[in-house]
Amino acid sequence: MEIVKDLMKMGILVDQEAIDALNNLKDTELTVVVEKTKIERPLVLTPELVSMYLKSTKYEIIKQFESKEAYTIQDIVEQLNKRYDFIQGLLMRKVELSNIVSINKCESGKLTVIGLVKKKEDSGTNDILELEDKTGTLKAVISKDLGKDIKIDDVIAVYGNYNNKLLFGETLRYPDVPLRKAGCSEKETRVSFIINYDFQKQMDIDSEYIIISNCDGLDGVKQRYPRSKVFVIGTDIRSPCLINIDGVVFMIILDIDPLKALKRRYVSIDKTDFLVNTVPDIILTNREIETNYKSISVISKSVEINLKTREINII
Repeated sequence: MEIVKDLMKMGILVDQEAIDALNNLKDTELTVVVEKTKIERPLVLTPELVSMYLKSTKYEIIKQFESKEAYTIQDIVEQLNKRYDFIQGLLMRKVELSNIVSINKCESGKLTVIGLVKKKEDSGTNDILELEDKTGTLKAVISKDLGKDIKIDDVIAVYGNYNNKLLFGETLRYPDVPLRKAGCSEKETRVSFIINYDFQKQMDIDSEYIIISNCDGLDGVKQRYPRSKVFVIGTDIRSPCLINIDGVVFMIILDIDPLKALKRRYVSIDKTDFLVNTVPDIILTNREIETNYKSISVISKSVEINLKTREINII
């Protein structure tokens, strides 16, 4: 077959059983297998790989962390503006927030202001925040309890009584993720998350996808699991990142509290923002957190996940 010759010119060996399998495919199926083979570049195309490539499972790296070596003041300003615009849009859609006004239009009475936290001062019994939007700044007085988790440059909504150029905050809202139905796939796709393992020891994995974090003995690991799409975090993908696998969105986030990232809808690493602008269904982390947060499964152990049933089995 001419196709086999083309693959071999690319350094991909094709065994005889795979050639027999290719000869029995329809033209559309053959195109799918060839394109997948060119992307994945296996050392040897086997009949098992042909079968796997014919499956309709799909993945998409939605976004992943991109750092910059240097920043100008303009870069930082643009990034803060982008963060503010994104989070303001999320907060504006929250139905529990009432009478939202820009800072330059604040008048005496009950209102809500959405602002970026420029300063946070301890006044003894309360915290005083300096909030900024694109029209100006104001000071908000809030209780210690309300202010305990607030960080500089967070974008928040504060509701309270405005009087004498002070906003006396009564409630505070972060953008947070919405409560929604757990996302599932229409297919019985399985994803294995392997963390803190030495692959010099044999591990039987039959999942369509394998995501590996902080593991030893990775030489040749992809060749050992030729029927799986293997992602090694730090090599193939960077943390944090968002990946859609057959309609289920994974967020991979290491060394950062994932619940705080969901609540704030961003993380900042080395002065670089990663906006959580797609709500994940499953979070994979190396922090010791195992929970279900607003239908989002947070996983920190080696497991296999069935994306159709959302069944999780510890490996």
